[in-house]
Amino acid sequence: LGEGGFGFVHVGTSKSSSKGSSSSSSSSSSLYALKKLCITSTEQKQEATRELHFLQSLPPHDNVLGLLASTTQASKGVTVLWMLLPLYEGGSVQSRLERIDSGHESAIAPLEANTIALAVARALAHIHTNGYRHCDVKPANVLLPKTMVLEAGGGAGAGGGARPPRGRGLGLALKAVPAPRQS
Repeated sequence: LGEGGFGFVHVGTSKSSSKGSSSSSSSSSSLYALKKLCITSTEQKQEATRELHFLQSLPPHDNVLGLLASTTQASKGVTVLWMLLPLYEGGSVQSRLERIDSGHESAIAPLEANTIALAVARALAHIHTNGYRHCDVKPANVLLPKTMVLEAGGGAGAGGGARPPRGRGLGLALKAVPAPRQS
C-alpha cells in the first residue's frame, strides 16, 4: 500500500471459519493494513516507540486510525515492529487526487470536500484534546473509506462526518507527539 522512511504498509487478510448446524462450513475474510517498521537505529526506535505509545493511549474516535494489535520481532540487529490497522479501501486523499489528475476519476464534489475537511478537523480536535499534536497532516495521511455517507447540515442528531455504512469514518493516519505543556 505504501512505504515510508523505515517501514512499509501491506494489505493483510484474516480468515475465519464458522460451522453452522450442517456439516458444511463457511468462511469469511477481512482485510487489514499491516504496517511493518524495520528498526535499525536508536532514532528509529524512539520514533516507533512514540508512535506505538500514541496509538495505544489515544481513546478511539471515528476519524482517527486505530491500532488493532502489535508485536515485535528481533533478529540480527534489526527489530521489526508490526502494527495491525484497519484498512481504508478508498485509499488516501492523495491517491484520489492522482486519479483525478490522470482523468480516471471526476473531481471531488464540494459536499464531499466539506465532509472530508470536517472529518479531518474532528480528528485533529480529538488528538489535541487528548494532549497530542499531529506532525504530518497531508493528503497521503487522510484515508478514505470505500463508501462515504455525505451529510449536509448540522441539525440535531446529524453527525456531519464522513462515515461508511458500518460507522467507521474517514481515518487520519498519525504521526503525533505529545503537545507542549502550557504554563
